[in-house]
Amino acid sequence: MMAYLIANAANLAFLLLIFTVPLNLIVKNKIAQLVLMILFSIFVLFIPIYHTMTVVNVVRGVIGDLSISGLLFLLFWAFIYFTKLPIDLFNRKFCLVIVLIGLVLYLSVLDIFPLDIYGFGYLPRGFLVVIFLLCILFLRVNYAFALIWLVALIAFLVKLQNSANLWDYLIDPVLWLMCGYKLVFYKKSCRKF
Repeated sequence: MMAYLIANAANLAFLLLIFTVPLNLIVKNKIAQLVLMILFSIFVLFIPIYHTMTVVNVVRGVIGDLSISGLLFLLFWAFIYFTKLPIDLFNRKFCLVIVLIGLVLYLSVLDIFPLDIYGFGYLPRGFLVVIFLLCILFLRVNYAFALIWLVALIAFLVKLQNSANLWDYLIDPVLWLMCGYKLVFYKKSCRKF
């Protein structure tokens, strides 16, 4: 049940990210944006569009479950967006790390890279230590990134998602594409996505 709720929350956060881009162009008032986002959330969570499936269920069927870290990054981004805090969540170094990890991970899944890095996620004992040490190193790159990956490690240990692979908690295609976009179109202003 908890995995289902987390998956729906992650897909809702992804839909809200997509909804925010055109909404920001049309409505400039943050309170009006928040009200429209709440109404949009109610629609995509509770109104069936195809038989008994809601928009969130359809999106989950198309893109699968987002990782815990992807969900947390979307939530942090939304918090920064509405509070206008000067936090650079998607800084250049962080985006480069995620893009490179994702590229090597996906190339290994396709057998282009000779080592099965995705398979290491099923052997969590040694890999947990490696990821924990990487999180300690990432404290210098992006504090929020290190904190989110530590939370994802804890989520893996308590099995908050249906996956048995640690990579499914740390990175997903949506987070990888967001970081790739930010890496290519990087601006110093952290309030814009």
